[in-house]
Amino acid sequence: MNDAIASAMKKLILVVEDNVSESWALARLLRQAGFHSFECRTLKEGRAALRTKPDVIVLDTQLSDGNGFEFCRELKFNQVTAEIPVILVWDARDSEADPSQFISSGAHSFFSKPLGRPELLEAIDDILRS
Repeated sequence: MNDAIASAMKKLILVVEDNVSESWALARLLRQAGFHSFECRTLKEGRAALRTKPDVIVLDTQLSDGNGFEFCRELKFNQVTAEIPVILVWDARDSEADPSQFISSGAHSFFSKPLGRPELLEAIDDILRS
């Protein structure tokens, strides 16, 4: 955890998650680890929040106003946002999730819900150190 805290110095994590309790828990975890977090509930809000220049984006795959896979691909094809690492999260009960979507999205990594806190922080730390 010390590595995560050390790499968190002034790093901004954009969380795009429509489930309020999951978003709140994730933001709390990130703040406790020393990160700044900015939470959005929709893709529309997520697009607007890109102006904050996040260091990492944690993105739900199924949002009320769109598909996180498509948004991730959109980010990767845009020169301005292509270098922002994206971590996709999905509900493991979602039988429609196709493994090829994760690969073709360009995401740096992906996790199923409920999120494993140590694993997520380790993934963020690895991203920030690379």
